[in-house]
Amino acid sequence: MAFAFPMYPLLVILYYFLAKVKYAERNAGFYMVYLCIFLEYLQVTYNISKLWLEVVAMSSFGEILSELRKDKEITQKKLSDIFHVSVGTISNYENNIHFPDIEKLMEMADYFGVTTDYLLGRCESDLSPDVFQETFVPGRTVGSFIKSIRSLRADRRNALNLILSDMEIRATIDRCDERSSR
Repeated sequence: MAFAFPMYPLLVILYYFLAKVKYAERNAGFYMVYLCIFLEYLQVTYNISKLWLEVVAMSSFGEILSELRKDKEITQKKLSDIFHVSVGTISNYENNIHFPDIEKLMEMADYFGVTTDYLLGRCESDLSPDVFQETFVPGRTVGSFIKSIRSLRADRRNALNLILSDMEIRATIDRCDERSSR
């Protein structure tokens, strides 16, 4: 999967990196702090993380189910008890030998807080549909906020994206500064 990286945020990161490295040539720790900033920037801005890349690369129900189970740190036995099936059935699901019926699939999606499309490998987002009903700010849900964003002209959406990218960069810098001061 190819990612389109806008130049402005990367230039900001590069500026911070070069400015700090210039004054920190004697202290290698600063190099690591700003490398950390860059990596976190990529993770925050482009949702690039090891887990995300693993899930996106997965195309089968079984791999996704196995990953979700491991993320919750539960065994196949525990999962079999939760869904009232045998351990062998869970193993067969995870190895793509058998698949659950629709009711069981919906039950699994609810348990893991994901959509059935996500479980089936049809989408990258593991957000629960319930997220759209959550209050984003007083008087607005996440869903209504997204609906407002979608109604904006393309140039306004790009401007909003730039503002969010700048805010994410600042938050990343703050997190890395906190780590380096510990």
